[in-house]
Formats: sequence, C-alpha cells, structure tokens
Amino acid sequence: MQVGFTTMCNVGLMLFMCYRHPTSAESILKYPNVFCGTEEHIIMRIFGGLVLFLAFSFFAAACYAAYQAPRWSGKPRLAAIRFLIFRFRPNVWYFGLVLLARGPLLSMPGVIATNMPSLQLTLMHMILLGSLCLQLWFLPWKSPVLNLVDGLSVSLLVMLLAGSLGYADNSGEDAARVLALFGTVISSLMVVILAGMVMLGLCALCYRSALGSSKELRIMNLGKVPEEKDVFQSLLDVATFLKEDGHGKEQNFISDLGKLSVYDLGTVMRAINILADDLNMAVGDGTRRSSSRRIATGQRTTRSQTSFGAAELQKPGADRESALVPTGAAAAEQENKQSAVV
Repeated sequence: MQVGFTTMCNVGLMLFMCYRHPTSAESILKYPNVFCGTEEHIIMRIFGGLVLFLAFSFFAAACYAAYQAPRWSGKPRLAAIRFLIFRFRPNVWYFGLVLLARGPLLSMPGVIATNMPSLQLTLMHMILLGSLCLQLWFLPWKSPVLNLVDGLSVSLLVMLLAGSLGYADNSGEDAARVLALFGTVISSLMVVILAGMVMLGLCALCYRSALGSSKELRIMNLGKVPEEKDVFQSLLDVATFLKEDGHGKEQNFISDLGKLSVYDLGTVMRAINILADDLNMAVGDGTRRSSSRRIATGQRTTRSQTSFGAAELQKPGADRESALVPTGAAAAEQENKQSAVV
C-alpha cells in the first residue's frame, strides 16, 4: 500500500513538472514532446489532479485510522490497517504516516523548482534531515537492527545530497574529483547496507519469529534480550519488597523518585503502562490518567485505591489497628468460642 501510494503521487506530480527551453517554451519533464499550457497538457493535468485526489484521500483515511487505532485495540477492524502499524512499536504506531508523507514530499521540489536544481537538492536535503530527526527521536521500528539500518541509510542519503550540492558552485576539476570520490564511497556503503539487509531478510525467512520479539536472532535485536523468567522474577522481587518492607516508607520512595532524571522517570511510567495494557495487571486510577496512548494487546483494569493509598499515607497505623479488630466470619467464630466458654 505504501509503494502504491508513493507511485500514485509521483505519477500525478510529474505532470506538473515543466522545465524551460532556451526558447522560453516549457515542456513536461517526463514527456518533452508535450508543451506546457497546451490543450493536451491541460487534459493530462486534470487526470493527474484526479490521481492526486485519490492518493491524498487515501492519506487522509490513513490519518484517521492511525488516530483511532488505540481505540480499536483488540478489535477485528485493527487488522484492516495492519500494513500501517504492524512494523512499528505499539507506542509509535503512527510512524507509518511519516513514511507515507516522505515519498510525495521528496517529489514536491521537482514541482516547485523544476528549473532550479540547487534549490531542489536543498529542499530534498531538508526533508530527509527532518525525517532522520524523527526517526532517531522515536526509534519506531520493532526490530532494533531496522532502526540502525534506517538511520544509517537516511544519513548516507543526506551526505550524498550534500555532496551533490558541491557541484553547484563550479569549484573546478579538483573539487569535482574529490566530490566524485566522496559519492563513490557513500554509494558503496549504501550497497553494503543493502546487501546486509538482504542477508538478514533471508535469515528471517529461515528462522521465523515475530518481528521485534525476544525469540529473534541476536543480531536482529542488536544484543542479548533478557529471559522472560528473569524479568518476571525481578517483578516479583519488587512486589515482595514493596509489600513487606515498603509500608511506612512511602514518602521516602516518592522523594527518591523525584531525584530520577526525566528520562528514567518516563521509562518507569512507560513500563507500568506496558504491564497494565498488555499483561492485564491492575493499576490505580492515577496510572490510568497518566497512561500514554498506544496499541495494546490486553485490556487495562483499574482499582480505586492502590496498596499505598492516600489513607495509608495520612494514617500509617490504620491498617495495624484494623487488623486487630475481627470482622466477618472471623468475628462470628470468635463469638462462638466465647459463648462455648461461658
């Protein structure tokens, strides 16, 4: 779907790319025999506009689907937009829109500045830099190796465009020779990366596993992934510590959390949200209010008060006092014992 969308945009936009002849006449860049402004060109532009309308209607529908995707978690309709979200991490499910938009945006400089190659390269350079910044900030791919390869490939494209801009000032043969060598090195590196991706793709076909899962090859995850049992045991250790040794130390914990960096504090909160959304662990109302939008595989459940609630913070001895007062069946049993003694 993404390739089809990009192709439709390129086909529609190429009919608006008119380059100027030395005689001041203009022709379509793709079809030099068709002069711009003629009746034939107007008809071609009408059909090109219809193609662009269909393409941008599809993009608008994709934007709406990406906005609704967290609400569709666990519903069959989510499978209809699998092409848009399945390659990305659940909290960055919308990054497919960035890739969809990047294709037509890279074609727009050819429409805006058909007769100004330097401006075209500059605009494409800016678009790729913006895409690279988003990619490095979000790290959207499920598989860590894909984030690495995507960042490297876009970085090399940016370098290649920067080298192409060096030809614009006509600095002489020496500068052209250096730029040619520079372009050859970058192109060779891109071929190496492409060959590496082909090999990784073949390995993925032979060793099938879920994209970005802990069962993938170590090279796909860029290192060893912790064992599920070890992670669960760590969670049990934390829960045991909070249950047995945490009472009366709530304020100390809150103070220590305040000393964490914003990145570490956000990581802890994201981990809690993942446990609540995907493992169906019950959380308090405060966690529900501070949860981030993401595509979940489970259903979050909440409780009105956590084990360290506001009442416990205000009255540390409330639980100990209430524990001494029998209630329910325990109270009835105690009354029966007292009557039997009498």
